[in-house]
Order: sequence, then structure tokens, then C-alpha cells
Amino acid sequence: MINFFSKKLIYRVYLPVAVFIFVLFLSFLFRNFFLNLYVNKKINQFKAKYNAELNIGKVKFRGINTIVLNNIFLKPLNKDTLINVESAAAKINIWKMLLGKLTFSDIELDKSYVKIVADSISDNYSFLVNKTNVKKEISTADNYNYSEKTEDFLNAIFGFVPDKIKIHDFTVNTVINKKSLGFYIDNLNISDNTFKTIIKIKDAGENYEWLVEGKLNNRKKQCFFKLYSSSFLHKVKFPFVENKYDMKVSFDTIQFNFSNNGISNKVLNLDGTLSANGLIIKHPRISSDNVYLTKVSINYFLNIGSDYYEVDSATSVVFNKINFNPYIKYKPKPSKQITLILNKKDFNAQDFFDSLPAELFSKLDGIKVKGTLSYHLNFFVDTALPDSVKLQSELKRKDFKIIQFGKVDFRYVNEPFTYTAYNKDEPVRIFEVSPANPNFRTLEQIPELLREVVMTNEDGGFIWHKGFAIESIKKSIAANIKEGRFARGGSTISMQLVKNLFLTRKKTISRKLEEMLIVWLIENNNLISKNRMLEIYFNIIEWGPMVYGANEAAHYYFNKDVSKLTLSEDIYLASIIPRPRLFKYSFDKDKHLLEWLAEYYRIIAQILLRKEKISQEEADNLVPDVQLKGPAKFELMQPDSIPLDSVFKSDFEFMQLNK
Repeated sequence: MINFFSKKLIYRVYLPVAVFIFVLFLSFLFRNFFLNLYVNKKINQFKAKYNAELNIGKVKFRGINTIVLNNIFLKPLNKDTLINVESAAAKINIWKMLLGKLTFSDIELDKSYVKIVADSISDNYSFLVNKTNVKKEISTADNYNYSEKTEDFLNAIFGFVPDKIKIHDFTVNTVINKKSLGFYIDNLNISDNTFKTIIKIKDAGENYEWLVEGKLNNRKKQCFFKLYSSSFLHKVKFPFVENKYDMKVSFDTIQFNFSNNGISNKVLNLDGTLSANGLIIKHPRISSDNVYLTKVSINYFLNIGSDYYEVDSATSVVFNKINFNPYIKYKPKPSKQITLILNKKDFNAQDFFDSLPAELFSKLDGIKVKGTLSYHLNFFVDTALPDSVKLQSELKRKDFKIIQFGKVDFRYVNEPFTYTAYNKDEPVRIFEVSPANPNFRTLEQIPELLREVVMTNEDGGFIWHKGFAIESIKKSIAANIKEGRFARGGSTISMQLVKNLFLTRKKTISRKLEEMLIVWLIENNNLISKNRMLEIYFNIIEWGPMVYGANEAAHYYFNKDVSKLTLSEDIYLASIIPRPRLFKYSFDKDKHLLEWLAEYYRIIAQILLRKEKISQEEADNLVPDVQLKGPAKFELMQPDSIPLDSVFKSDFEFMQLNK
């Protein structure tokens, strides 16, 4: 009986254990053989998937669970070598490897070289995302969950980075459009979730160094990075940003902190901070000069739902002396929807103006004010329904007063002054805006009908608004979305005047922001009266090639004083204001106005009739045509094969939307 149970115990317990130990022994004995089989299989799969050459000179175990790979070589077919590593080592989980899943820890790299080459035609790295023979999954709003996909991506990133990394002699060289840039790390050690290293940069013969330090916590999904220059005399520069985007970016210190708080109620919650000290930015679309930002920091809270991305209003942005809490929501599908809300109550007005970068707001530099300001913005657009755009924007003042102007006292135009006209940022004419100029006309000397027609065409609410026509801006946004480009600006007469009188003609973000703020100051503090604005406008507005002001225009087109213009001539002059240098394209080959302008004339006449500026008889007898009798008629004789009537027609169609 005892022998029976002993034999049974041997078969059920000891034999399996013995077999298991024997398998382990064989696995250990032939571990290099099995490892090479596994690695060769993965190499062949990689080559088939990416159509590239991947070679590993030698693969072997070091100790029980550390693998060593020598002479790793990655090169796309017929392109420059991308990666060359002399030696790489990593610990692996034996049990997971036996199940076909290879995971790494304690990575070591020695003498690694990466070369990135690209020009306008090809590169040596995009093959990594352009897989061959791989079916792409089609994602729709119904099956693509942004929170889950982002969570999976972050888990993969944190799961990929091991707790310990040792890197020695690591070089990255980039040659982008024949511009060379090099990065070199002598030693990088990540241990106990922390690291600190020096990155040496070589750019166009210039050498400098970055110091990078931080923490990585894979289990808590948290990270912290700090980047600064190794020398107090130099800032950190991003040369590759300049090479690719023509933007210069430099700073003293930048810090980034990130935490993944996981999914709650199907929403992924992320938070952290981003800050930069001594930031300098220069880009031709932002400003022609360096923009200095002493302190910028963001304490952000991001929510990612199944179909949206959201910046929570708990997010705090600090900009020099000002802080605010924006709310932003973006829904990519089924159509792009953007929501932006900003409410900032009762903040110190001087702190606001002190926070404005002098390079972006040069005319306001040094301004002194008192009182408080409040700002409210509510914006929403569905790009599939651009006409439904919603916009509320208001900057309110309380006990606000200008104590001292900055570089420009905008009230100077209330007196006679000299105006400089520009064409493509080049001064082309200088003339007096005063009775000393024989073509100057007071507002009372400008015919009422011409004033009405021009204001109807350019800014129908000029007399009542405070410098901004929200409805016009909304329609401009809708028109820009429809055309897929920035085609309309929604500028009022006030904005046009500020641009022409006080600012450069460069189309930069800074100029537009400064323009809007100066308009607000002028309109809300009554620095220039509405009548004076109109008087200046009708005396300096460009109305043709080297033609400025209403009276010059009357002589140039019709060889008469502005006071003698007919209703038809008034309407024609208003129609060409958006593109006065192209006035001749309003005419056909027989020197008559194009047929579609008849509808423009009819709309203007109906508006004037409704305002009781003309009689029904005058509206009925209006002929949508003019005869050029001044020097302009010789322009019509010049041969030109470029039909630009469509340009004016688009202006007319936009004008219809604003009626």
C-alpha cells in the first residue's frame, strides 16, 4: 500500500518537477540558441513590415537574464543609415520571453549614433510610420475613443521606459534641407527615477550646452523635466525650430511637470505645469522684433473624453503680472467644434499694460493708467456650420483713466498733422491733413451721400459702435472658414484708421493685437471724436494708384470736385475701396461697369432709400454705370489679359452678407 502511494506521489509530484527542472536546464543550456531564433524572427518581421535593412551582429546572454546585442544597424533601402549602435544590453523577463513577449529593464547603450536626413523630396526616417502590407484601421466617431486611446498611448510610453538606463557616447546628427545640427550626450544615467545630464549642441559651427534634469515615475505615471543652459551668459536655443519654422526661440529655464490621473467616469484626467523664464520669441508672423516674456507659466488640467479634448477652467495661465483661467474644448468629430471661454473680473489696469511685451505693443510702451478692467469672451464655432459661429467679446473699464501716454499720444491727429502713405511698407507720399493741403476737405464739405455710401459699404455701424463690429467679425470668421484661408478681417473704419495712422502695414499678430487695443483706448476714452475720425478717413484713404482722399479721387476718376459727384459716382467710388489699385477690373472691354455690379447698385440704393437719404424717384432712375473722365480713363486703355472681376465680385458678395 505504501509502495503504491509512493509511486503515485512520484508520478504526480516529483516527475513533473523533475521535467520542469530539466526543461529549465535545457532552456538555460540552449538559451543563446533560442534567443537568436527569436531575434532573427523579429528582424525578418521588421524587414517585411518596414521595407528596411536591420542587422544585429551578435546576440547573446550575459548572466541569467541580461541580453547583449552588438553592432545594431538600421537603414532604409537606398537611403542614409538611420541608427548604428555598437553595444546594447538589457535585462529581460525569462518567463514572458518563453510566452513570446519580450520586455526590457535596466537598459545600457554604448556608442550609439543616429543620423536624420531630410529634404523637400525624401528622408531616412518616415519609413517607420509608412509600413508596407499593413491594413489601416478606419476610425469613426462611433468606435474611436480619445480617452482610451490616449490612456493606451501613455501606458505604452511609461511602460516602455525602464527604471534604470545607462547611456554612454550617444550622438544625434540631423541634416535638414542641407542644414546640419548635432547633439551629443557623454553619459546619461537614470536611477531611482531621477537623472541629470549635459547635452552638447553643435549648430553651424557654434557650440553650446544644455543641462537637463528630471524624474520619471513609471508606476505613478508622472514625470518632471527641467532644461537650462550650462552657462549663465547664454540662453537655451532651439535651432531646429528656427530651421523648420523660421521661428527663433530661446529661454533661461523651462520646466515641465506631468501626471496621468487615470480614467474616471470615462474621462481621462491629466494635470501638470509648464513654465518658462526669460523667454524670447521671434517669428515674421508674430513680430519683426524679438519678443521678451519675463515669466510665463501654466498650471494645466486636461480632460480627454470619448470624443473631445478639454482644457478645464481650473487651468491657470500666468503672463508677467496677469493671470487668467481659460476654458477650451475641441471636438474633432463628426465635425470640428471649438469652444473658448474666458472671464477675468476686476484686474488692475496698470498690471495689464505692464504685462504687454514692449516689442508687440511698441506704441503703448510706457503708458500709465489707473482703475480696473474686466474681460469676457465666449466663442463657439462648428466648422460644418460656419454661419452659426457665436462670439461675445467685451473689455469693460471701471474708474479707468489714462494718466500718461506711451510713445504716442493718439490725440495729436485732432490738430493738423502730416500723413505718410505707404505701399508694401515703403513710404510713397507725404502730405498735410489740414487746410494747407488744397485737396483737404472738412467733413461738412464731403457730400452726405458719399459719406453714407462709404459707411454703408465699409462700416455701417460706425456711428454707434465702440470701434468693433461683432456681427461683422462673426461673418468674417464664417467666410474665412468657408474659403479655408484668412480672406476677411472684419475691420471697422476705426481699425483702418488706427492701422494707417499709428502702426506699420506688416500683417503680424502683434500689429493686429496692438491695433485692437489702441482702438479700444481711443473709442472708450473719447480721444478722437467720431466726426474727426471720418474727416481724417475721407482725406487719407487710398482711392487709386497714388490717389489719396475723396477730392483727389473725384478729380482722378471724374475730373471734378468731390462736391459735384453724382449718386452713381459715389457708389462706384465706394465699391473700389477694398482694392483701389485694381479699379479698372470693374469695367468690361467697352469701358462699362460689369453687369453683376448692377445688383450692388440696387442694394446700396435700397439702403439709402430706407434711410430716407434719397427719394424713390432717385432710386428708380439710378443707372449702374459711370464714365471715367479724369486721368483714370487712360488706365482703361492699357491692355491687360488678367480677368479679375471675380475678385471684386467676392468683395460684393461679402458686403451683401453684412447688410
